Amino acid sequence: MRGRGFTQDAAAFETALAALASSPLRGRLHPGDRVEPFSRAPRTGRINDDGLPRALPPRNLSPVLQFRLFGIPVNVEPWFWATAFLLGGGLDIRDKRSLLFVGLWMILVFVSILVHELGHALSGRRLAGGRPAIRLWAFGGLAYNEGGRFTKKSRLIMILAGPGAGFLLFGAVVAGILIAFPGRSGWELTRALVVGGVPDDPRAALFVLSGTPTVFVLYSLLWINLWWGLVNLLPVHPLDGGQFAAEFISSRRRVHLIGLVVAAGVAAAALVLKEVFVALLFGFLAWQNYENMKRLAF
Repeated sequence: MRGRGFTQDAAAFETALAALASSPLRGRLHPGDRVEPFSRAPRTGRINDDGLPRALPPRNLSPVLQFRLFGIPVNVEPWFWATAFLLGGGLDIRDKRSLLFVGLWMILVFVSILVHELGHALSGRRLAGGRPAIRLWAFGGLAYNEGGRFTKKSRLIMILAGPGAGFLLFGAVVAGILIAFPGRSGWELTRALVVGGVPDDPRAALFVLSGTPTVFVLYSLLWINLWWGLVNLLPVHPLDGGQFAAEFISSRRRVHLIGLVVAAGVAAAALVLKEVFVALLFGFLAWQNYENMKRLAF
């Protein structure tokens, strides 16, 4: 989806929700998750013993925001905010209302991706030690760990902890909705915000069609943490799903072949849906897996 500036008109807001429901991939994807099975000798090379690229700590581009959370350093680069601004409809800002929605979207993306990467970083530190750090950049988030000693089990837990943290945030938002709207109203409101449409329940319908910032916040948090988390589990290396699959596939070339096929399929589907960003992203991932296949052939 290109714009976040929902109009004040209730009918237009309803139409927007229905359109969003038509594509789980619409507009926002959570790429960039590369919590690799780290080598025990940080910075000694580009490839792990298993043949997969290792995640060396990146060279940050003058982060505009630096802080520590739970003892983990977090660097937020300018391109992270620029990408969130563009995906949030920043080029379509027409008035104060649309500006508000774009600003809210950027904050919600920041919180959701940070929660995701904290899932990786905290679980990795707990299970394998090391020195975790988080980088938020143009393509999403990256959690890495220098000196961590991972077993296969701890790697699997660490990989799934990222999407799992997002799903927990999704569940917390749903729980809040059910508390604020007890009974049928809450369930219908949740369904409408997740898959679109207008609830049959009058109270829930009135809330959805109001188009208030509160509706937008709930909708965005549910959308990001459910759909992005599910897409991130696709078996495309280096997304979390690709890394998880790699733990069970002995052939490194097969890991990248699967990633190539799946990424190319998603890119093609995105082109049909006219989702340019998604097509470019998965096109790049397809190319990346193809290049890794060629490298492993020699």
